Order: sequence, then structure tokens, then C-alpha cells
Amino acid sequence: MYRLPDKCLRNGHKQVIFERYWREDFVGEALTIEIDAQRTLRKMEFYSSDLGIVQWTLGKGLSQPHGWEVQGIDDESKTCRYPCSFLNGAMPTKSANGIIKEVMQYFDLPKLETIIGNAIGTPTSHSVLPLGLH
Repeated sequence: MYRLPDKCLRNGHKQVIFERYWREDFVGEALTIEIDAQRTLRKMEFYSSDLGIVQWTLGKGLSQPHGWEVQGIDDESKTCRYPCSFLNGAMPTKSANGIIKEVMQYFDLPKLETIIGNAIGTPTSHSVLPLGLH
């Protein structure tokens, strides 16, 4: 995963973004983490161009995962595929774990993986990113 420069949001929060490219200008997997001024995880979005998107929000936990408009395309066709999320394309809740695993397999940051796992397991706890990770 490649870490992009952090983005400052209008609400004083920051976005920490990790992306893995399949080829130039095509993101295969991504993780976007929103933190507040105290470095508390507020939101996370797990993106897989194969499986879909699932979001996590502090206090609420995981949202309903969403799949792509186009499913079941072979690897060769991905070069001309422009996925878009169904507005009503909710997938079964159990699909969230597959999306998260797909994204997290490319991380080599055990501390961050532990923090994310704890946040997902206990969505009401205030997980804090260590100074070196934000």
C-alpha cells in the first residue's frame, strides 16, 4: 500500500489514505481513515475494486457493504471497467469481512492492523492512531 499525503478536512479532521495500484491510475484497493485532532479514528472506508466498499463509523460500526454495478468480470476485462457503487446495491453484511480482508492483506503495518481490528470489533471505543501513523 502506498500512503498518500494527508488531507485536512473542513471540520478539523484529517484523512489518512492508503492505496494499492493495479496499474497507473487504477486503484485496486484503498483504505481511507478519518481522524480527529486527538488522532481518534472517526471513520474508515475499505475499497476493493473487486468486491466493493464498506464503511466504518465510530459509535455505529460497519455499514452495509455495497457491491459494484458490474460483477463477475474476468481479469482481462478489468482494463476497461469503470466500477460505480450501486446506490441500492447493498450486499449481505457478511460481505464486509471479505472486503476488509482484501484491503488489509496488502498492509505491512501490524500496529495499524491491530488498531483497525480493535475499532471494528468494538465500534464504541475510541481507537487512537499513534503519532508515527498519521
